[in-house]
Amino acid sequence: EIAQNSFPWSVIDNPTVSKRPVKPRVKRNLFLGIILSLSGSLVAVFLRNRLDNVFQDPTEISKNLKLPILTYIPFLKNICKSQNNILNEIEKDENEEKNSNYSEEKFLFEESFRELYTSIRFLSNDSNMKSICITSSIGEEGKSIISLKLAETLVSYNQKVLIVDANMRYPTIHSMIKRDNLIGFSNLLSDDS
Repeated sequence: EIAQNSFPWSVIDNPTVSKRPVKPRVKRNLFLGIILSLSGSLVAVFLRNRLDNVFQDPTEISKNLKLPILTYIPFLKNICKSQNNILNEIEKDENEEKNSNYSEEKFLFEESFRELYTSIRFLSNDSNMKSICITSSIGEEGKSIISLKLAETLVSYNQKVLIVDANMRYPTIHSMIKRDNLIGFSNLLSDDS
């Protein structure tokens, strides 16, 4: 009556009780939870694969770009310390190395450059190839090391090689071959004569 005097209210409908009482169904809820989580994860994996724009292996690149892969250059896990030491580590004698796994990696690494040279030779069978450009979409993907190792391979097959480090911001080839960088490609471009 006090509440009725303060805020007038009235009963609209009498409360009813369901004839079937509600109780937790553990087995059914657990089964539905498992089915929904599995189907949800499958849908998430499917969407991830459809929306993923990263190549996971070299055959995907060849399939999507419809271009041949010249070679696959393996990543050397044992010597990825710093860029300036990589060439020194690659050039070490096998007598100094105790790790047979490293020797196998080194052999595969060097063999991939011989395979690259052979692929380039077969591609340019009709004409003499005068220049090769090695580039990438982002920095520190190994352009300089690949350039130097490919040049070394070409020299071993009695080819004449001139390497031009056209990276104006962060040139690294001069430090890898232990040369100064006082006069370089930018001087050649800016020279009027």
